[in-house]
Amino acid sequence: MAIQVYEGQTPLFKIRGVLNATMSDKLTGETAFSFSTLASKALQLQNGQIVQQDKMIYRVVRVAKSLANALPTVTAECEHVSYELNNEEYNLVTFVFEGYPIDGLTEILDGTPFTVGEVEETVAVECAFTDGTLTRRDALMRFADACGCEVEYDEYTINLRKHRGSIERIELMDGKNVTAISSTEEAREGTTSFEVTLYKLVTLQAGDEIHIKFTPLNIDVETRIVGIEYDPFNPYIVRVEVGDYVPNILVSTSQQLDKIKQEFRAADGKMNSMIQTMDGNMSELIQTVSTFDFRIQSAEQSVATMTLSLKGFETRILQAESEVDSFSSSISQLSSKISLVVTETADGDKVNSTSIIMAINDDGSTLKLNANKIDITSVTANAAAEVAQGLALTATDGDKSSTIKLTYSGIRVDSATVDFSGMVSFTDLENEGSTVINGANITTGKIAAEYIETESLACTAVYAKDYPDGHYFALNGDWGDFGIFSPNADSTDDPRDESCVFGAFHSDMKAVNFYSFGNNFMGFNATTSNTLFAKGNWNFTSACFTGTLDFSTATNIIYPETTSVVAVFGE
Repeated sequence: MAIQVYEGQTPLFKIRGVLNATMSDKLTGETAFSFSTLASKALQLQNGQIVQQDKMIYRVVRVAKSLANALPTVTAECEHVSYELNNEEYNLVTFVFEGYPIDGLTEILDGTPFTVGEVEETVAVECAFTDGTLTRRDALMRFADACGCEVEYDEYTINLRKHRGSIERIELMDGKNVTAISSTEEAREGTTSFEVTLYKLVTLQAGDEIHIKFTPLNIDVETRIVGIEYDPFNPYIVRVEVGDYVPNILVSTSQQLDKIKQEFRAADGKMNSMIQTMDGNMSELIQTVSTFDFRIQSAEQSVATMTLSLKGFETRILQAESEVDSFSSSISQLSSKISLVVTETADGDKVNSTSIIMAINDDGSTLKLNANKIDITSVTANAAAEVAQGLALTATDGDKSSTIKLTYSGIRVDSATVDFSGMVSFTDLENEGSTVINGANITTGKIAAEYIETESLACTAVYAKDYPDGHYFALNGDWGDFGIFSPNADSTDDPRDESCVFGAFHSDMKAVNFYSFGNNFMGFNATTSNTLFAKGNWNFTSACFTGTLDFSTATNIIYPETTSVVAVFGE
């Protein structure tokens, strides 16, 4: 077993022996490697170089050189290459995804050195990470959490496993392999963790389900390995951390008690608490520095939400039958136009939506409210009526904005660009109306219509209907040369070529020649007495002529047996 050192993808040297080494692997996606060796074996080792140990790849982040007991040594600390996803060049503004996990992982790893491996979860997932600058590694870990999976590395390939390690329970305490065991109980979180030191590595890995039973310490628990540390060069001393693992960064606790699931999470500047019953009833609390969201949802999809932010306060109740009751207000607007004093009003009446609206409209009044006499029922009713009449959603960034407005009579979208993906159907375009489409926007596909009316038409070829591979009519040249061409004609052919069945070619501004299969059989020149010239071979066997014709330029004439024509041939 050796440690291979690279500069980029170029192999530099191998370290075949170490004084000590420690490899750690945790279900949180954290993995690290450190080692020390004689200086003579690693003098070339530098920060930034790549180290490969088995199928794990690390980057050197710290190199220390020292002399101890007359031995010069080099010590290196390495972090897994997945931490490269924290580089600023891979940062995301947001990550919003709806679809299958394998497609989401592909989108997250796009443009990075990592490739998509096995993704065991196949159920579609939704997630939206929009809380500020997002590193690609953070997005990876949070996406794995959203999919209910755990991250597993294989060189530069990333897998998402439903369950890392053995699902079948492993009996850890066999009376021979355990040299030390400790147990720690956390009263604040109500959890218990264990550390077990083994005599040798056996077949344990992060994620294994294990059974620990040690009677002298009254320990009998079925749990899981959430972290493991060992020396790959000396697999006789192994330390494992065991306990309940919840696939979420910085998770505090997650419990399943009496058919109730309770989760408490704190990560990335956000605190989330959720309680959910097995039959689907749920309540959720999300708190950040700027907002406070509370949501209750029944199994029948009835929903109540409340949002409190620095800019406003909003509540909304949605019954399963789609009845809506909502109330929202702008704190800055109310505070600037309404003075709220907990005292008796002048007439002792309740304050309703009318008086509040009067104050908002700057009628010069100041409301004095009694805490027991505030009636907002009409406010919520009016708000619901406003929702029924129209709903607008606006996103603004500086002087740029996009708005979607929904009313009973239609939907209007105002934005600099509107992108549609997938199949889009506009059924009403089948009827006559005033829809205007700029032709410059039609760049692909075909248009099928019974009748096309236009002021001008530019095209390369015109085919007969139902014969797209047959003969075609084509125009070319500034003077409008035209012809009927055979299917094997080249795009650069003109009426003078053999591929043209019949065509007209302008030789100058006032002259035109007619061709068939490359033969010039007739010409007309407006500058020479408007004369029509016959050219090539002419056969008049089946013709009947009257009048006078000039065939002076013809090379061969076959006269009909009987004719009433008087032929005059001149120069």
